[in-house]
Amino acid sequence: LQVVLGPGQESTKPPLIIPFQFVAISCWNREAGDEGKDYQTTLRMHPHGQDPQDFQLNFKMDKPRHRVTFRVQGNVKLGPGELRLELLLNTKHVAWHTMHVLFPKSDSTMAAEESSSEI
Repeated sequence: LQVVLGPGQESTKPPLIIPFQFVAISCWNREAGDEGKDYQTTLRMHPHGQDPQDFQLNFKMDKPRHRVTFRVQGNVKLGPGELRLELLLNTKHVAWHTMHVLFPKSDSTMAAEESSSEI
């Protein structure tokens, strides 16, 4: 995840509170005994250095395959580091996805890196 800042925004002072929007899709295959059962899926967002945020959706396994779509939007406080997404089914962990949050380097940071690499 590359954070791109607009004109006049200071790139050297993360964390930033930014509008954030993404879609996460999970697909589930019905197994014997699943038909008609109610399930709860939770998408847990773990921003680096912050408390996790949960987004929950319920579904009933009434087809051979079921797709759950999370549309997440709002303001999130982001700094450099990892943003981990965890998927749970009925409160049990089933998957992770990790994104690396990168901020643009300021001119002074790039100049310091260039001078240290020349030594």
